[in-house]
Amino acid sequence: MEPQIRYVRTSDGVDIAYAAVGSGPPLLVLRQFMSPDVAAEVAEEPRWRAPWLDLAGHRTVVIWDCRGTGLSGPANTYTLESGLLDMQAVIDELRARSFDIVAMLSPCHVAVAYAAGHPERVNRMVLLNPGQPGGSMRFFSSDLPDIAATHFRDYADLFALRAFGWDRAERARRLADFMATHYTGETWARLNESIEAIDATPLAASVATPSLVMIDLNAANPRSVNPERQPYMRRLAATIPNAQLSIIKKGDPRTYISLIDAFLGTGAPPAPDGELPSGTAIILFADIVDSTALTERL
Repeated sequence: MEPQIRYVRTSDGVDIAYAAVGSGPPLLVLRQFMSPDVAAEVAEEPRWRAPWLDLAGHRTVVIWDCRGTGLSGPANTYTLESGLLDMQAVIDELRARSFDIVAMLSPCHVAVAYAAGHPERVNRMVLLNPGQPGGSMRFFSSDLPDIAATHFRDYADLFALRAFGWDRAERARRLADFMATHYTGETWARLNESIEAIDATPLAASVATPSLVMIDLNAANPRSVNPERQPYMRRLAATIPNAQLSIIKKGDPRTYISLIDAFLGTGAPPAPDGELPSGTAIILFADIVDSTALTERL
């Protein structure tokens, strides 16, 4: 498929690069920071092909470079408010009445904030490895040498290789080149500090959208998370009304894509309350509080 990159301007004057792939109901994908630019992400070449494209069979998958990254306009900070402005500009351009959302890591907070404020627009929402408030890209590389302030190019090389690995060294090189071109040690620190301040958790209880929170622990997947980050993700799933929780422990790195595809279904809005399809069965699994201690006493 030939990538068609378009631009839209946000209400505060930043140019955002976006691309739409496939046909059918729109699916907005909020990717992690420092993802390959949209041109590379929608390229046919296997080395660039993004797993999100597997969802484009019967949907229009829409991705964009948030401000300060990829092909979009420059910015030294990224906040919850600026993320919403970027997203709203793309939505306005699409002129879609409703859509599904898939988000990962820190951009999950932007998705939560939008869904809480616009319940009539979001049909379904998937949060993959939602970032814990206070986290950022530099926490991902916390065990790297502390040389970002003095030798930023060397730091960028190490960071990119940590993110993609030697088996995807060309993608790592492109990321390192982008970091070295657009950031210095000072502006990189400023960007990460702004990301660490993003927190839409207080809005989670107001989300009415059917939601799926996914925790990917698959070691073969570069997007997998440290199990120590699970408690926040579990709490988020418990806070969003009627949210589902899925934990991936092993399997192909694209396993989560098939789960997302099944959860999103046809992309049609969910049935109103009290109008479940005929024959639907609802099964509830729940842990009883202090069940282990209760069993021991009994």
